[in-house]
Parts: sequence; structure tokens; C-alpha cells
Amino acid sequence: MTNKHVTVTFATDGSSVIEAHNFQGVGCKDATKQLEVVLAGGGNDNKDTKPKPDYFATTGNLNTHHG
Repeated sequence: MTNKHVTVTFATDGSSVIEAHNFQGVGCKDATKQLEVVLAGGGNDNKDTKPKPDYFATTGNLNTHHG
């Protein structure tokens, strides 16, 4: 089993990139939600979110994606 983890990278200009590793489906959104809120200054309207291919992967269970 591969470890699930989240990486946050900060640039010198103050911007940040949040990456969820080894998640499938919407699990990555759940794992990064609070970090996105904190880093966005309390807002949750990050328009630069780019799902990785794992977001669209299925685990064999019924997976419903909204978006």
C-alpha cells in the first residue's frame, strides 16, 4: 500500500502549490480542503485547481464526480 500524503510548495513570491499524492477520486479534495482555505486567507474559491489523473480514477466502487 502506498502512503497518502500532501505536499505544499511555497514560492518566493508568496504563492503556493498544494499536491495530494496517492489519493483517488475526490479523496484528494478532502485531504487538501483545509489547507486551501487557510492559504487562500479564509476563502475557498481557488480557481487554479487542476485535478491530477488520479482524481478521475475509479477504485472499483461506484464513484460519482461533480464538477
